[in-house]
Amino acid sequence: MDVAATDRGVLGEFAVSSYSSRTRRASIGRIAPLLLLFAGPAVHAEQSASTALMVYSDDDGVSVVMPSAEARADIGDFTLRGRGQVDIISAASVDLVSAASPRGFDALRAGGGFGGTYRWEPGHESNLSYSFSSENDFVQHGVGASHSIEVFARHTTLTAGYTYAHSDVGRAGDASFSRLRHTHEGSFTWTEVLGRASLMDLFVTFGAIDGFQSSPYRFVPLFTSASENALTSVPEVVPDLRLLGSVGGRVRGRIHDRWFASGELRGYVDSWGMNANSLATRVSFELEPDVWIVGFDARGYRQSGASFYRERYETFPAQPSLRTADKELGPMWTVLLGAHVDWIIPVGELEDVRLGLATQMYHLMYPEHPSLDSRTAVMSTFEVAFER
Repeated sequence: MDVAATDRGVLGEFAVSSYSSRTRRASIGRIAPLLLLFAGPAVHAEQSASTALMVYSDDDGVSVVMPSAEARADIGDFTLRGRGQVDIISAASVDLVSAASPRGFDALRAGGGFGGTYRWEPGHESNLSYSFSSENDFVQHGVGASHSIEVFARHTTLTAGYTYAHSDVGRAGDASFSRLRHTHEGSFTWTEVLGRASLMDLFVTFGAIDGFQSSPYRFVPLFTSASENALTSVPEVVPDLRLLGSVGGRVRGRIHDRWFASGELRGYVDSWGMNANSLATRVSFELEPDVWIVGFDARGYRQSGASFYRERYETFPAQPSLRTADKELGPMWTVLLGAHVDWIIPVGELEDVRLGLATQMYHLMYPEHPSLDSRTAVMSTFEVAFER
């Protein structure tokens, strides 16, 4: 099942919005408090590895178990990286049951990738990456490249990148069904050193999704203005082309002694008539220097609906050319609150071993969706990371 097409809010917007363990995985060295927590430039150790278990559950019948592992090794001017993840998904969401399947679905998705960084000279580095994701009716391959340079006495870092993904969307039980989707995304980031312990990022992303973007399982009910119950249901149809862009900024750094904070503001717009904005913050405290770090997250997100989204399509017997029952394409509000704790332990020849535990509570509101007006989710992560 193509989860991205059927329930994007669970594993799409949530994965981007939450400060997951991956965001904090960049470094576990002795200067961890700043770089570890706020995704700054990575500290290059010779070898590092981590494994994590993430568990998601909500009150709408969706649960996901996500074990993952990552590893990195420095070889001269090269840094090599690899990662793998398995998502075990069970979904019986109200709107899925009403619009797609009477029983919901279970799915197993495997994904991963590898990549490398080459440091040409101080202040110049290039990155290449490959990623894949596969499940019973969805296969995606992606490649990416970026280049960073440091200028103005290395106080400014400019990074430009491009990613491309090729997706083959299928339908369970129908071997003849195959649709393609191509995703392009470019990005530009300007990182500025503001002081001895603070950084500012300004970023712009822009892209295009071209190809099949409907769900092959979702049907849209049609009504008349006088009918209470749907008179028929027809397959979902959304545009084949979606142009999108976002712009935002982030400030991160030490605010006092052992206190660290970050704040991010982001705006989004696309050619489907959707616009969105989000505000996120994180505060962390070194309970014991280089040993215990605790912190809290908060995030708010708001989006308008796509121009063709309707709570009810009162067009029967005519079928609107564009129609969707996807709650993620309607107006939506989300609020996230979370907490995390990291315990850093020197062990033998290892520079550090880090144990991390994070929990986020996530509340989503769909004011114009007929089957589901809100849901509450909890996502917990346990991680073990090693560095030498």
